[in-house]
This record gives sequence, C-alpha cells and structure tokens, in this order.
Amino acid sequence: MENDANRQTFNVGTGTGISMQALAEKVAELTDYKEKIVEGYPPGYPRRPASADPPYLVVDPSKIKAKIGYRTIITLEDGLRKMIEYFSKRREPSIRPQAC
Repeated sequence: MENDANRQTFNVGTGTGISMQALAEKVAELTDYKEKIVEGYPPGYPRRPASADPPYLVVDPSKIKAKIGYRTIITLEDGLRKMIEYFSKRREPSIRPQAC
C-alpha cells in the first residue's frame, strides 16, 4: 500500500514564529560570535519589495501532522546547536567566517 504522504511537500517546524534578527542573535550567541549583526541586504544584492520580506516567518506544520502524525520534539535552540555542531565538524580549519 502506498503511503498517502508520498510525493507531497510538507512544512516542518514548530508553528512558532521568530524574527530574522532574533534568529541571527541566537546563532551568534550559540557560536560565540561577537561582531555586530548587520541588518539588510549585502552591497550589490538585488532588493526585494518590503512586502516580500516580512519581519518574521512561521512554518505551519498542520499538514504533516495530519498526514503522518509529525510533532516537534526538538527546540529551536537544540536544533541550532546540533546544526552548528554538524557543520563545525565538517568545516575546513582554515576557513573562518568574515565580519561584514
């Protein structure tokens, strides 16, 4: 029997929003990043209309919950920690993030 969720697209998240600024601050805290967090677009980057850049984003996981019973079991902070650890182990030692 084929799973009803096959070949579908799902949003996976908590359903709780966070601003991009708050997310950047949390990543900075977890990585011990001390430089100033610069808001806005990098020089030369094409700008989008303000309506395309909402102050925060929220993922609605209701479809995946209904189809396969998904529920969030890892907090955003724990997920960020795991992601940082994963990428830190795979980064070349000579490559360091540069402050803008």
